[in-house]
Amino acid sequence: MNKFIIHYLKIERKQTMNLLDKFLNKRNLTRQQLSNISGYSTGRLFDYNNKELNKYPVALLRTLAKISSMSLTDTLKELEEIEASYDSLLGFRKLLEQYELSFPDLEFELYCTIKDLESLKVKVEPFTFNRFEEEGHNNIASDCRKAMENAISMLSEALENVRKGKAPFEDEEI
Repeated sequence: MNKFIIHYLKIERKQTMNLLDKFLNKRNLTRQQLSNISGYSTGRLFDYNNKELNKYPVALLRTLAKISSMSLTDTLKELEEIEASYDSLLGFRKLLEQYELSFPDLEFELYCTIKDLESLKVKVEPFTFNRFEEEGHNNIASDCRKAMENAISMLSEALENVRKGKAPFEDEEI
């Protein structure tokens, strides 16, 4: 396996969520303070800190909304934004983990293409998979691979457009 791909995989797997800490740090709060307010033990909060948002109990989300003086909806939106920032594959990491798949060559190519676009000041929004998840799949691994290949193709085209001085996507203006 290419040494750059191996390096990427080490970086990608080293990242931990720290979702709860990021949210609390914005408010100058600690897990200990949240423990005192919520009744959750610091150990339990430590466990949630490294879990995905969809693993958070509603009671904890309500407590976070209360301490941040935000609605539950706004709290969820902020937590989703923090969570999305950890996925350097902009949604694909979560999709791959959901189906316990890994395509190191494609992951690395997608990562590099995203970083190339970002270096040219092009913001790449996270991918969503609503339609993908609603469709039936005879071979989920093959379909996930095809989705990644399509994303790479689309982003590579956008990258070429930007390098030529054009808008990244045909329907956009510079």
